Amino acid sequence: MDDVAEGQALVDAHCGRIAALGAIPFLHGSLVLGGYHHGISDVDVIFRLDHPLTDDERVLVDAAHEESGPSLAASYVHDPCDPEVPHPTWTHGWSGDRRVSLITRAELHQAHPQVWPEIPDLAGVVALEVKRAWTRELRDPRTWWKTEYVDLALTSCVRALLTQADGQLTSKDSAIGHLEVFGVPERLAVGVALRRQGRVAPPQHRSQRAVQARREVRRLLAML
Repeated sequence: MDDVAEGQALVDAHCGRIAALGAIPFLHGSLVLGGYHHGISDVDVIFRLDHPLTDDERVLVDAAHEESGPSLAASYVHDPCDPEVPHPTWTHGWSGDRRVSLITRAELHQAHPQVWPEIPDLAGVVALEVKRAWTRELRDPRTWWKTEYVDLALTSCVRALLTQADGQLTSKDSAIGHLEVFGVPERLAVGVALRRQGRVAPPQHRSQRAVQARREVRRLLAML
């Protein structure tokens, strides 16, 4: 079974666990748009509901995510119209309510154009969303000690810069391949690339990497 088939099997199994909800799944992210690496990439899904989740249904969903594992990232959306409205979300062992970002909505339109509307001014929207997400993280030096935040922030910034250049969404893999093009130091860029492939990156002192990554993200955000 190839990576995409394994990711789809994970979604199908999760859908079986929450069948009582009558939810309709809409995949987005790398599983449907390209660059999916099973066991490394998230499996991104939006579930459309015809009613808000009840407390009992949240218990059901919580148990389903426990069984499906932390890589299945899903929001359960009743009313999709307002992009500022938070929705029940499960991702990487965390659960709570958060909005479905305009970048996610753009991915949903690309994968399901008959159902999810187009996002106008995609380049501008992506830049604003990335700034919104990462500018506040720059205020906390502790964020940059976390490997997953280093990789995600650098990749997100370069994805936004590529979208700014051609007006199209791009994959994480493509963004990682452009890190050095946008001036990210080789050692930092190589570490991100190797981890994306499930390989071990060359050792780098965490405090040094944290300072360097935070500086690079600040620089890349200023380019948007």
